[in-house]
Amino acid sequence: VWLMQASAWGISLGNHALLWVEHGWAGRVHVATPPWWWILLYVLLLWLVAQYGCGRRRMLGMLGVLIVAGGLLYEQPSHVHRDVWTAWDVGQGAAATYVQVMPDGRNHVLVVDVPGRAGSRFNGGTTVASGLRSMGVTHVDVLLLSHAQSDHNGGTFRLLASVNHVSELWLADVPYNHQQTKMQGMIHAVQAQGGKVRWLRQGDVLPLGKATLRVLWPPQGYAPSNTNNTSLVCALLLPNGKKVLLSGDMERQVERARDGQWQAYDMLLLPHHGSTTSSTEVFVHAVHPHIAIAQTGYHNHFGFPKASVVRRYRYVGSTLYNTADGAVFWFPDESTAKVYAEDVKKHEKKDAALQWVQLFL
Repeated sequence: VWLMQASAWGISLGNHALLWVEHGWAGRVHVATPPWWWILLYVLLLWLVAQYGCGRRRMLGMLGVLIVAGGLLYEQPSHVHRDVWTAWDVGQGAAATYVQVMPDGRNHVLVVDVPGRAGSRFNGGTTVASGLRSMGVTHVDVLLLSHAQSDHNGGTFRLLASVNHVSELWLADVPYNHQQTKMQGMIHAVQAQGGKVRWLRQGDVLPLGKATLRVLWPPQGYAPSNTNNTSLVCALLLPNGKKVLLSGDMERQVERARDGQWQAYDMLLLPHHGSTTSSTEVFVHAVHPHIAIAQTGYHNHFGFPKASVVRRYRYVGSTLYNTADGAVFWFPDESTAKVYAEDVKKHEKKDAALQWVQLFL
């Protein structure tokens, strides 16, 4: 028993130490994930100083200088050197990013949706933030939340806590977003960090880095009984002329409301995760995307994307990808996407381990 008590005391002490560091100087600064060779070289340098430093005081001083210098050296994020779309593997939910390379070399970052459960420390927000850091990106220019449901916006607070700043939050200008308590909390959290909130409505045309965003839906003040249909539906015109359709969870009512107005797209994030409530035959034939991405969870109990929906897209020649198989990366200067699959068993082990971690946090 006393061994368990001692272990619990040690874990508690470690947690307090981490919290002390977090609230200290630069404790909340997020840095890009360094490459393996950089870490190996840095550790080797620290080892050499520890082994051959002349005198304990001098050695400790040199180690301190190296640690601080290493942190400062890698504090500045590296850069993505070509535009890339990513649909992240976040389970049953939606999370995508678009990182552009601007003429001055900096990266412009769009995040579309971040899912998560209430109170969760590990959700779509942490997945997106860690994924961006692995690319060398530690900020978000625009966070676009399609609508107020947890499988699209529940990870917002974790994203805000896991990147250095979010410059703007874009939302549909509909009553539900203005009234929902949780959405108001997200708005205040962004504003507290110095970010701005922009309300979007049908017909808006906005610059987004080198791209242009056109808002197709919803009309201002739209208040349907089905909140899925308050989803922001946006067409994004990329610098090279290719077009992307962001569809949120819109259902057939919205698809039919825009009959005759849909165009062809190079890439589409499937509406409502590939549910039969969306992707009507008329809509699929009108947009016939070259690449279609279903954002779903592995073995999700909804059975998304539905087989009938998959058949419709394949019939019009679309190449279909599913984030349940791993994160999907699409470089707009290429015609195909790449899937980086995760080991499912490893993922399940990680989730099981996190349940124990949460007991001590």
